[in-house]
Amino acid sequence: MISSKLYNRLNGLIAADPGITSDMHRIEELVSLVFLKISSLREQKLASTIEGFESIVPKELRWSTWAIPAEGEKLLTGPELIDYVNNVFIPGMVNLDANEDEPDKLIYKTIFTGVKNHMIDGYLMREVINGLEEHIGVINIDQVDLGNTYEKKLENLLSIGSAGQFYTPPPLTNLICELIDPQLNEVVADFACGTGGFLSSSLRYRQVHAKDYETFLNSEPNNLIYGLDKSPLAYMITVSTIFLHDISSPEIYLSNAFNKELISYDEEDKFDVILMDPPYGGREHKGVGHYFPENLRSNATSDMFLVLMMYRMKKGGRGAIILSDSFLFSNDNRKWNIKHKLFSEFNVHTIIRLPPSVFAPYSNIKTNILFFENTHPTRETWFYRVDMPKGYNRFTKRKPLLFEHLLPVIEWYNDKRDIIRSDGNVKAKKFSIGEIRKDDYKMNYCILSSLKTINSPAELIKDYRFNRKICNNEIDEALDNMERILNTHYYEL
Repeated sequence: MISSKLYNRLNGLIAADPGITSDMHRIEELVSLVFLKISSLREQKLASTIEGFESIVPKELRWSTWAIPAEGEKLLTGPELIDYVNNVFIPGMVNLDANEDEPDKLIYKTIFTGVKNHMIDGYLMREVINGLEEHIGVINIDQVDLGNTYEKKLENLLSIGSAGQFYTPPPLTNLICELIDPQLNEVVADFACGTGGFLSSSLRYRQVHAKDYETFLNSEPNNLIYGLDKSPLAYMITVSTIFLHDISSPEIYLSNAFNKELISYDEEDKFDVILMDPPYGGREHKGVGHYFPENLRSNATSDMFLVLMMYRMKKGGRGAIILSDSFLFSNDNRKWNIKHKLFSEFNVHTIIRLPPSVFAPYSNIKTNILFFENTHPTRETWFYRVDMPKGYNRFTKRKPLLFEHLLPVIEWYNDKRDIIRSDGNVKAKKFSIGEIRKDDYKMNYCILSSLKTINSPAELIKDYRFNRKICNNEIDEALDNMERILNTHYYEL
């Protein structure tokens, strides 16, 4: 893993460049250079294990040529380095002759089509490159974990943005993979993959549990994952992380998941396993709604991704999605329609309720994990509440959620049973579809205990802004529905 000391040093060097005028510029610059270093290491490893391996990157554009040249060759620095990066390297990568038959080359071309070098001091860039070369010398997922390290360091800048995304803690992605149990012959998909947390966890899980994992990787094709994201920065981190897992041609695409009519998806567009933690409080442009059946159109991005999952899950497939309490409890017409379709056509067998601080320090939003299968309509659904560990009032940056805190979930999941406390408080219980429908799909079951916590003013403001974004979107959705109804009646008159 990249140490805090190295991160701070490189971050400081980049921040000192006069061309870096925002935090996002700084982040993009650092992630771009780390991506190039990791890509170089990956190719070195492939060259050592595959006879006759040839890089898809032209020699003059390779990291080993211009960033760290061989002894006796010219070392670029200062203005020459900046001139090379801006006028030779980036244009060269953008103009790579790539197509869908060459996924690696297409990845490089896609990334650098959206990359701009913000640094103007070539001496500072040289120091950053030297620092990366000095400290990252082994391509090992346990030593260089971008999705974990960088999001922990960058917090809100990579997480909470205009669409309300935030980093999914590894304990949660690891828990969900443990319960979903993806197999080697199954492709795991995430249509808003962010920095690749679910994809990485699914690869780690199969590496540990599948006997023929290494053999499978050396076979062709070896597709294990499929990811989409529309953020160039998140896309770059995802690709970097997946490269470290020795996936030869990862199916990761820089794309908006909502790009065609849902009814047009056929079997080859569907997946065995779909895992998602979609953005909360986000909104897509109105044109996207035309891809959805009218009764399932929603302004909430998280609702739209759940609908997309239903249309892109294979028969017999399974999935899990993290959704906020507002989805479970809302009686809005569109959410009701989505829940009705979900429970009527899919088996929603388990819902796990999470404590509000699992996403600390990003948000205290209350969330739930919905597990469902494309097998048969729901007959009954188990609800289970995750309580705070002993001695914790809430998770914090210094006391984060750990995988060991979730071990009781795994034990219960493998042997589901009612859990009722001595005071009558229900921690786990099974509800029939009849009971759920009687409550009009407002599933306020196994409620979380009230926790007395004192948040800092900064945390209170952050929570207020985030919750306001979600409320504003729900209000907008209600107004859109009212406007649609009024317009319909007007034309009927």
